[in-house]
Amino acid sequence: MHTVLIAEDEMIEREFLVNLLNRLEDFHVVAEAGDGRTAVELAFLHRPDVAFLDIRMPLLDGLAAAGKIKKALPQTFIVLNSAFAEFKYAQQGIDCGVDAYLLKPSSESEIFSLLRSRFTPRPLERDGQETFRSLLDAFPTEAAENFARALETKDGALCESVLSEIRASLGKNLSLNVYRLHVLNVLFDVMKACRLGSVSMSAADERLCDRILTRISQTPTMPEIADLANSCLDNILSAVRSSFRDSAAPIRRIVEFLDEHFREDVGAGDLKGLVFLSEDYVERLFRRTQRVSIQQYVNGKRLAEAERLLLQSRMTMQEISERSGFQNVSTFFRNFKKKYGLTPARYRKEKYRE
Repeated sequence: MHTVLIAEDEMIEREFLVNLLNRLEDFHVVAEAGDGRTAVELAFLHRPDVAFLDIRMPLLDGLAAAGKIKKALPQTFIVLNSAFAEFKYAQQGIDCGVDAYLLKPSSESEIFSLLRSRFTPRPLERDGQETFRSLLDAFPTEAAENFARALETKDGALCESVLSEIRASLGKNLSLNVYRLHVLNVLFDVMKACRLGSVSMSAADERLCDRILTRISQTPTMPEIADLANSCLDNILSAVRSSFRDSAAPIRRIVEFLDEHFREDVGAGDLKGLVFLSEDYVERLFRRTQRVSIQQYVNGKRLAEAERLLLQSRMTMQEISERSGFQNVSTFFRNFKKKYGLTPARYRKEKYRE
């Protein structure tokens, strides 16, 4: 039995979701919340398998709540419920750990389709409006995973092949509402793979995707939705090709940033927004290309600056420590002696003798 948390500040919408989910085989609502803060508290208490979060809630919005829940409960499948499909929410949702989207007002068939594809090989609905076979193929998660692997290995041919497979999946015989949700989540999965796979999109690309997602949420026919989705995939493929041509660009931006800001308290978390990559990926990519961790690189820059100040100024050890970016003098002394074999004062004295 899969446990479910529902967080929705609109009572009617919350009651609809509770009643619907409690009618599904293998799913049971264990907690309800009317605001984001309570949702997080209940998630920590009940550790649900699924969490439906409204994007706009009092005290804490759905994105912030998703981030807190995902950090503590990484196995919880988080569904963001929104009245609009917007690229900025998709991008923020990736960082916060959102797994899928629903558009308000959600129909029974849309929710059946989403949960069926992610959780169980059996039909969920007792009185569902969609056939089992149409739900079976509703969300091509395997294709999205293959796309992510292709990005990781920089396999351009495989990327194009998988995107072609995803395009083909957009022709499934579904009802309009389920099809719309299917397309939005396909695009979300692809964008998520790009975000985690070092493919950064330009501001113009983001604006185009934003317009496309908004139009998909409002377009009344399936052919129009398919055309819009294909335009978005064309845009993404162009960004992938550009990224593969210049895969060193993110590292160059990171190194330039660290060279300028090494005196500040910086880490992978401060860099992910700079190159639109996840924190873990930034750290792995940096270590792989520079042969040192981000912290080791920053520490090296600080020590080089400290050595320069020791030899070219009359600053005190306290002043040099602060100017070089060390948190305190003892940390400065310890790191300096580890690299140079002498305390800073002794090092200065020895160099002056030379």
